[in-house]
Amino acid sequence: MSRARAFQCEKNHTHEWKISNANVLKRSYWSESNPGQYTVEGVKEGETTVTCGSQNNKKTYTVKVVPETGSNVEVYVYMKLVGFDMQKEKELIEQLGLTVNDHGYVTLGKIRLKNSSLDKPLEVVDITERDDPRFRDVLNAVDSIERYKERDPYWFKFNRITWTKLSASYGADRYADSGYTWHLDGEMDLSNMQYTVNYLDENDNPIETPEVKRDIRFGTVINSQDEAEEKEPIGGYTYSNASPEKLTVEIANAHNVIDLYYTNNVYNVTYEYEGDIPPGASECPEKGIHKCKYDVAVAAKGSDR
Repeated sequence: MSRARAFQCEKNHTHEWKISNANVLKRSYWSESNPGQYTVEGVKEGETTVTCGSQNNKKTYTVKVVPETGSNVEVYVYMKLVGFDMQKEKELIEQLGLTVNDHGYVTLGKIRLKNSSLDKPLEVVDITERDDPRFRDVLNAVDSIERYKERDPYWFKFNRITWTKLSASYGADRYADSGYTWHLDGEMDLSNMQYTVNYLDENDNPIETPEVKRDIRFGTVINSQDEAEEKEPIGGYTYSNASPEKLTVEIANAHNVIDLYYTNNVYNVTYEYEGDIPPGASECPEKGIHKCKYDVAVAAKGSDR
């Protein structure tokens, strides 16, 4: 049972309101426009009596509270940021583009479920097993979330969130309704970021396999020069420059990239046959100055050096 207008007393008289079992039903609010009108709210499944009226005109009602089924059920979605001290690092928090409360949670939005295994809650519930059909139904509907904010920061992706718990709790905030409501909680670990280092020649061609550095904390500043100095020398190349010179590790992996550029080394190259020169062999190429990886047409027979 959700909110429903149940009783209306006469206006402008002294009346009493009594509920025999407040664990099942509670008086929710009173109407200023009609002082005798109240709204009641189911607390948990069960049965209770309500007595209402003036001293000389009391009426007793029996009220049965049951879960609502087959209707829309709303699940409010929250994310907790872990892996750093929020109070000490507010400047980094601002870079996220999200509003984080004092408990470290971000309001993401709500999911509307219809005809699912989830009923409107009437008591506290904690579900941590992802095999529970109620948890599964909610996770399958995450992509249909109605966002609390119209626009997400460019880095935001739901696949970086670990969903930890589906729960029902009592109370309201500035976003969720009052009474018992469903909540889906998740965590995003900001200490488990990564970035990629590319090794490129002066024409942007890769000269070695990119290296992925993992378990880097969000907000860490990487000096690209240090990355170049830590790298073992690449034969035939000399380090030139980096882009960017400094990288601040962000949440989106696609933006955590350092490009290290290398110039091709230059060599004086001469050619001569080794051993007997085979009959009909072509002449050796002339000596020259060439960069590493430069292609030269050499004799078809014999060996060159």
